[in-house]
Amino acid sequence: MNLWAALGNRLWQLVSWPEYRRFGAGLGDLHGEQLSCLARVLGRAESSVYGLRHGLKRGWSYSKFADEVPIITYDEILPYLKLTHGLITETVRVWEPTGGSTGGCKWIPWTGGLQQEFRSAVSAWIFDLYRQFPEVRNGRSYWQLTPTADVQPPDWLSGATTGFESDGDYLGAAGRLLERAVLVSVDKSPQRFWERTVERLVTTTDLRLISCWSPTFLKLLKSKCEELVGCWTPEQWWPSLGVVSCWTDGPSLPYRSVLAEIFPTVTVQGKGLLSTEAVTTIPFRGHYPLAYRSHFFEFQDDYGGLVPAWGVENGKTYEVIQSTSGGLLRYRSGDRVRVTGFLGTVPCFEFSNRSGVVDRFGEKLSLDFLQKVIGSCGVEAALGYEDGSYVLFLSPMSESRARELWDQVNEALESVYTYRDCLALEQLGRLRCFVLRSEDCWEFAREDYGRRKLNAVLPVGKWSQIFGGSFL
Repeated sequence: MNLWAALGNRLWQLVSWPEYRRFGAGLGDLHGEQLSCLARVLGRAESSVYGLRHGLKRGWSYSKFADEVPIITYDEILPYLKLTHGLITETVRVWEPTGGSTGGCKWIPWTGGLQQEFRSAVSAWIFDLYRQFPEVRNGRSYWQLTPTADVQPPDWLSGATTGFESDGDYLGAAGRLLERAVLVSVDKSPQRFWERTVERLVTTTDLRLISCWSPTFLKLLKSKCEELVGCWTPEQWWPSLGVVSCWTDGPSLPYRSVLAEIFPTVTVQGKGLLSTEAVTTIPFRGHYPLAYRSHFFEFQDDYGGLVPAWGVENGKTYEVIQSTSGGLLRYRSGDRVRVTGFLGTVPCFEFSNRSGVVDRFGEKLSLDFLQKVIGSCGVEAALGYEDGSYVLFLSPMSESRARELWDQVNEALESVYTYRDCLALEQLGRLRCFVLRSEDCWEFAREDYGRRKLNAVLPVGKWSQIFGGSFL
């Protein structure tokens, strides 16, 4: 047992207890808890430029809120983000980047209020994790650290604080303190990232928990250990490893069998649904309930019907609409979820997919962004995915012209830092280019889509074989 880690984990469990208790106690009153969240986020936004424009009032009913405030996307509120007190009057502690916008990168304002909402959800999950797996408390944990990306903020954020220095910053000062005691520290610099990670992990004999995002990270960890150490023996390196936490739904569903092969004796716990903007679900008592105490939620079905959290139906699929203390009111998240049941009155969900975003490993490429990038080629072109990397498919042309377009599209993709992160982690290979042998080959894609106009992104398939042609 690592005494310092054991002490730190138990302290973390102790400080998480109040939120765990409140989360459990409120399961029977979803309607009341959500109206409290709505009042909180309205109160923090009512004096902002956006709030004054829409006449926001803390005491609004849900129906008044839904009638007066439009559902928005990031691109639609960007003009307000650029204004002082445009969306919120609370001080922005840091602007955190994430992918998925038309411009390739979104900048989300993190305030004390938003941080508290995150801390509320994470605390309930962490206490429940320690309750279910008490042996995890006796050693250290490894939380996936993405190599530090060079993300340049836009001109309108000149002089602002951008990007958290460490993952513990999401939870504030307490998170930074606990991070040093209970987490395995690995240098986040891109240089020799995997070498440093493998070297650090294989010598951490008290490892009890591995937490990452995509299961492909764990698949890569196995191959890197085999490459750098010459073997993969997790049962010898980490004899007390008890839990692996990662995505298990949506695009990650096919990797469940892979995880069972990589960690045959370890419990795999699926991640809740969390983004830079908001926490939607958390693992709790074997389910994935809505983070109903953190933000206000609405859900839109495939036919445009909109309901608050207390109106969802079991088995139906919805897109998540979020309102947070970070100033995002009725924000279209793009996340699609399916109701799997209820914990008390609170709905539980599984992640289905993301609408309007291509996201296999966390690259978060907006379809609108990709449409703009592919459209800038000036010829019929499309983006596919094969054998671990994206592929630019181009109409017949000279090799020199194809290489120009290849460089142009590659530069645009790598301007998105979440895409660059996936490259740095080797979850994605670099963009490849394929030139079709004939213009007529596009007809195969049109038939697959059922329409004449091609989208920027091809559906799943081995399109290099379907089309015919050659890779550059």
